[in-house]
Amino acid sequence: MPVVTDNQEPILADSSTYLWISLRIGVLVAVAEVPILFFNVIPVAHVFIGGWVLILGYTFYRVWRLHTRSLVVNDVGLAKLIAGLFVLGLSIVLLYLGINTSYGPASDDIIWRIKGAFAGNGLVALSAATLGIFGGFVAEKVRTVFSSLKD
Repeated sequence: MPVVTDNQEPILADSSTYLWISLRIGVLVAVAEVPILFFNVIPVAHVFIGGWVLILGYTFYRVWRLHTRSLVVNDVGLAKLIAGLFVLGLSIVLLYLGINTSYGPASDDIIWRIKGAFAGNGLVALSAATLGIFGGFVAEKVRTVFSSLKD
């Protein structure tokens, strides 16, 4: 659990904060997608991909802000690296299958579309958090190398 100030800005945060950020926006985007999917005004694949872009963009924006205003404990070891790569690979495969299925007759069912929005957004949120962890780790290593070259 992150330590926060009175204005809810974390002072000290860990990588689980990334997941919390991305899952919250994932649920909000899925709720916003429900009326669009219900009335079927835009192709299902476009709605899904648009929502995923919003989730990724907002998560990266918030992670960047978190890194500039807080101390983030981001310990990436071999186990976290392997797990993260597995999560990213599994998400890519499942999201690809979801997009391909959205062009089939199954996408005519409103329940399928709504389930697809929530499931797909959850996968993208998990992937965005994973990319945030990896990005923060790489940025910290690059900063360390440049600070050692500066000295």
